[in-house]
Amino acid sequence: MKDMHDISPHQAANIRKNEYNEWVENCFLYEEKHRVNADSSVKVMNMSFDAPAKYSGSMVIIQYEPGNPERVYLYDPANKEKIKLEKTDKVSNSKKRREEIIY
Repeated sequence: MKDMHDISPHQAANIRKNEYNEWVENCFLYEEKHRVNADSSVKVMNMSFDAPAKYSGSMVIIQYEPGNPERVYLYDPANKEKIKLEKTDKVSNSKKRREEIIY
């Protein structure tokens, strides 16, 4: 799928219908810059979402639909990819076994 920043509406005539519908939906997503926390989480709409660990501590572009917490994406302009973010499950996260840190 082409990135919405790479295509203009007059070029949309050459795109297949399902790709065009997805492109139009992406045009209406909100975009905000957020900093990913050290624990690889990012807060959007007062909800916490898990981001990939490689973005920890960096500023990222978050695209989301305000009424739908299922459609939250992290946009990486360097690779021109959109990564779907999942809502943080605090219960399973608290039961996850972690390595012991010895200081």
